[in-house]
Amino acid sequence: MIFEESDKERVQKLGVQTLLDLALLTPSRYEDLTLSETPVIGIENVIDATITGQSFHPKYLKLTLIAHNFGDRPMQAITFHARKYHRDLFKPGARLYLRGKIDDAYRTLQMVQPQKIEQINTILPKYKTRLQNRTVIALMRKYLKKE
Repeated sequence: MIFEESDKERVQKLGVQTLLDLALLTPSRYEDLTLSETPVIGIENVIDATITGQSFHPKYLKLTLIAHNFGDRPMQAITFHARKYHRDLFKPGARLYLRGKIDDAYRTLQMVQPQKIEQINTILPKYKTRLQNRTVIALMRKYLKKE
């Protein structure tokens, strides 16, 4: 099978000549995006949260939130060097899936540098290529079949 004209440039950036080359591309690492059932201190957790409040300071953005997968437990999150983008993303009332390291700060659970994620309960391969990860995955889904 020959690659479509619209994908030729992307395939060349990958250094792929054939479908077999594309199939043999291996991920450099994996990200576990499984929703956490209980908070584990010191490692990255994935939570289903509703933002209940935010306070902005010049050096950080502090969020208060409710973690639904931890039994509606109140938590805090902090983003350093926050921009307007972060204030708009983490608006009060928004329900998001967040990923970040959880610490025990002053007897309160606190997520440091939370990242919004779109997919949960999956393991996402990460490729070290010149293309974005989602572009590589899209090319593989388009051209590679079990047959």
